[in-house]
Amino acid sequence: PGLSQESSYQLIFHPLTGLCITRQSTLLEPLKLGPCTDSGAAWTYTTDHTLQMKESPVCVAAIGQGKAVKLGNFCSDANSRWNPISASNLHLASNSSDDTLIYCMDVDSNQNVVTNPCKCLEGDKKCDPASQWFKIVSTTRDLLRVTTDSRVITNSHEPS
Repeated sequence: PGLSQESSYQLIFHPLTGLCITRQSTLLEPLKLGPCTDSGAAWTYTTDHTLQMKESPVCVAAIGQGKAVKLGNFCSDANSRWNPISASNLHLASNSSDDTLIYCMDVDSNQNVVTNPCKCLEGDKKCDPASQWFKIVSTTRDLLRVTTDSRVITNSHEPS
């Protein structure tokens, strides 16, 4: 009991699947849904509305319709700012890089995180927006650390 010694961070939780957005072992791999206990699931949601990797200047950027979101260092660009929209505040939306279109985070059939036109913002009762629902959740829960070759999993408080 007592307070965790871990610093606060955010998870990007996907209610439909019960999973979180995680980064893979390299920055070039697409973001995917995975266990919320993975070290790759730790993010910082900044006051500028960017989603940055915890303790890193790298942030999530929308690339275009149906395309995987990417990690990059251009965090001041319009396509790197994510705002909760809709009555539920569960759609995370970003503008296109030229600031003319709005895309929402979504999940494809392989659990890759992509962007698509936002669904169900007009109150259509036959529409199902659940694949686009994401919730930014603050936590201090301990994370598992996964080495880049994914063979060793240890608690983040244990020495490596």
